[in-house]
Amino acid sequence: RLRLADALGHIGWHDNKIINILKNCMDNEYHFNTRWKLVEAYALLTRQEDFIEEQLVKPVLADDKQDPDDNRLQALTILCKLEYYTDDFIYQVIERLSSFSQPICKQALIYLSAARSIPELARPKLRDYINDMINNENVDGILRNRAFETLYNLYDILVETPVLPQIS
Repeated sequence: RLRLADALGHIGWHDNKIINILKNCMDNEYHFNTRWKLVEAYALLTRQEDFIEEQLVKPVLADDKQDPDDNRLQALTILCKLEYYTDDFIYQVIERLSSFSQPICKQALIYLSAARSIPELARPKLRDYINDMINNENVDGILRNRAFETLYNLYDILVETPVLPQIS
């Protein structure tokens, strides 16, 4: 079922019949990975804003503690593939970085490193978070590496340009 969902996602571009099959299967799927593969295929094919907000953005930003990480990781991975970089969403991800676990932080930093339009007000918080990760030897090496890659990728935004307007 998982491979079928993946295949349908690859061959179903603008095919309403396949999109309907994905939707119907998603509504009835109980297996975690297969359901997320169906969500991914459906989101990539339709790019429906309401669906993306409900099925992908909400899990990433959810405050409940009931198994949030697996869902957050899956949703954020799909949002990366969709290149879903709205200023509001990026800002909310940056606001939650310190409350995310290390796996979701790693994925969030991958996501953020590709986001060229980090909202100006969020830049100081992201820069401080990244610096803290890089300089903290007690933090997982992979997370520190992701932080460094993010800083490198966004150097011109986070380091070279003034982060807040200068007051004369």
